[in-house]
Amino acid sequence: MAEGFLAKLSGFFSKKPEQAEGFHTEAELAAKLKEYYPDGAPLVSIVAVLYNKAYAVPIFLEAVYRQFYPGPIEVVFVGDKSPDRSIAAARKTAKSLVAEFSSRSHPVTVRLFTNDEKLGNCFSLNVGREKAAGELIVFADADCLLNRLFLAHNVLALAQGHDICTGPVLKHHNTETAAKALLNYEKKPHLVQKAVGESFGAEIAVPELHVYCDCKTRNFCAKNSALPNPLFDELYSLEKGAQKNCCVEGADMGQLLAESSGLRMTWSPGAFTLRLGEPPIKILAEDDDDD
Repeated sequence: MAEGFLAKLSGFFSKKPEQAEGFHTEAELAAKLKEYYPDGAPLVSIVAVLYNKAYAVPIFLEAVYRQFYPGPIEVVFVGDKSPDRSIAAARKTAKSLVAEFSSRSHPVTVRLFTNDEKLGNCFSLNVGREKAAGELIVFADADCLLNRLFLAHNVLALAQGHDICTGPVLKHHNTETAAKALLNYEKKPHLVQKAVGESFGAEIAVPELHVYCDCKTRNFCAKNSALPNPLFDELYSLEKGAQKNCCVEGADMGQLLAESSGLRMTWSPGAFTLRLGEPPIKILAEDDDDD
């Protein structure tokens, strides 16, 4: 298994993405999306696996409800027998956000599924894709916050002829201040550039390799019909039945996409996300009621 993993990594960067347009304002995105989708923007499905993510689910979902996207959104959660009641947290949060964002012009639907046993990320992500109804699909980590213009930038890139779009994944290790940090990045895009260590100018097409590796395997958007099936190789769910949910499915999937002929990949700085740090033990142990 280790040799196979290293072999995949050796070719991981064989296909670099094209540089997408830079940061857009809400007005620019609305006008461009209206041009491409005069009859309404398509449904986007966001697929995320829940394992020890109860601490992150509330702010993850709030970031989804905050999206400036002129079309319907569905979130497909797949619970992988998490010990921390992640599914209960998702159900409770979704119920409260429906009321809080009742004036939203386009609906957000949250759908919950659970595995009968712990089967790992690869299996769970494939299940999520099967359940997803969207023409466009986002595979996201539930401990990452999507910036307010994340979906709009992604959908615009795909509308312009690309099959896959990814963007920067920024690190933030304080869960309590994550929402405030996200707002700051949204207001000051140059901080995103600084955090990634790139100018995103015409002279630099893609980020440094270690940053690109982290981005290519998480929080990306794609045309569902363009992706291989299955997308994630379940043989790489090394953590099946284990206490952690970490495996090498990202590198395997990244290499599979790189080898897929005809797929157009793009990198959009406006499609950035904020990755949370690990929660305190006391948060993991909280018993969240269903009501």
